[in-house]
Amino acid sequence: MPRKTKRQQQVSKIPRKKEHYIEDEKNEDINNWTKKDLNEFEKIGKRLITKVLHWQENAAHSIRAVYNRTSKTTV
Repeated sequence: MPRKTKRQQQVSKIPRKKEHYIEDEKNEDINNWTKKDLNEFEKIGKRLITKVLHWQENAAHSIRAVYNRTSKTTV
């Protein structure tokens, strides 16, 4: 069997927890959010959209519609 590369050895040393997911840790129900939390969430969402749209100046000019042979236009 060939010897493991340096990267493979590094990756094999990374500790992993089996069957452990982030969703299990944060089992938070949206219905239990307060009005303040919802307002903050909406503000952050709007700010993110604004930043993404301003990420590249004149982003609308660089977006092209693509025909993909299924009569559907993909943007």
